[in-house]
Amino acid sequence: MKKLLLSCFIFFSMTVSAWDHESGSFTVSSLRFGAGVVYVALSPAPAGCEGGNQYRMHLKVNDTDPQAYKDMVAGLLSAHATGQRIRSIWNSNKGKCDAQNILRLDMFEFAPK
Repeated sequence: MKKLLLSCFIFFSMTVSAWDHESGSFTVSSLRFGAGVVYVALSPAPAGCEGGNQYRMHLKVNDTDPQAYKDMVAGLLSAHATGQRIRSIWNSNKGKCDAQNILRLDMFEFAPK
């Protein structure tokens, strides 16, 4: 049991450390929906995009966990509709955003009101 818990902790630590974190004051400027995927544009653009974008978008919502995906999409829709600011984002798939690459949004945090 101890080995299993230790293995889970190590895996989680490695997964979280693979995420890049950006703090700031972002707004959801645009959302694009299609083929079971939601793309997001933030203002200002995340630094992780290195000044680029994929057809005006910066992030693709991580869809590996269906419940987390639904929760994040609901939160992004709410932020877009109300102007709620986002304080932090955690993303992966780092590299310049372009036609072949886009950041994957793994987690975000609303700014306090």
